[in-house]
Amino acid sequence: MSIAAINWALNEVVDIRSAEKAILIALADRANEHGECYPSYDDICRRSCATRNTVSCAIKRFEELGLIERRKRFGKSTVYALNITSSTKIHTTDTRSSTELRTSKEDDFDPFWKSYPRKVNKKTGQIAWRNLSKSDKEAAKDGLKHFPFSKEERFIPHASTWLRQRRWEDEAEEEVTLGVYEL
Repeated sequence: MSIAAINWALNEVVDIRSAEKAILIALADRANEHGECYPSYDDICRRSCATRNTVSCAIKRFEELGLIERRKRFGKSTVYALNITSSTKIHTTDTRSSTELRTSKEDDFDPFWKSYPRKVNKKTGQIAWRNLSKSDKEAAKDGLKHFPFSKEERFIPHASTWLRQRRWEDEAEEEVTLGVYEL
């Protein structure tokens, strides 16, 4: 049991549903000094008084919010790594259409957003950005300079889609010209 993990789950993560809070506390209660735990779904359900479906949905949401990272191991239980940040209070706004993650820490998303050609769904773009590693962020910024975006805005993907699909790694498509065939 990690007191730091339980304190983080109780006090630092706010504005989530009560069932999600109970699930997060159940994970934190099982965490070691490195913030990692590997409880079974049955154990999480029993400790949080939540259904298996609720636990599954909550864990997916925690991953989206960047609260946990899940590592599956072949033939063994899944490892859940809690992203415990003692200096950052995490707020979530729960809506059915979008999820917002605000932290008091400034990040380097704004320069990326200013360079991105389509300004739609900034909140989901920020979440996708925060889920990238530092090297992926650098690669995305570099790829943004060279990516062949369409001239029509409706064909430019949202920033969150571009980031999650790692589009900066796509090979540039050659321009296709249609020829006239003789019959």
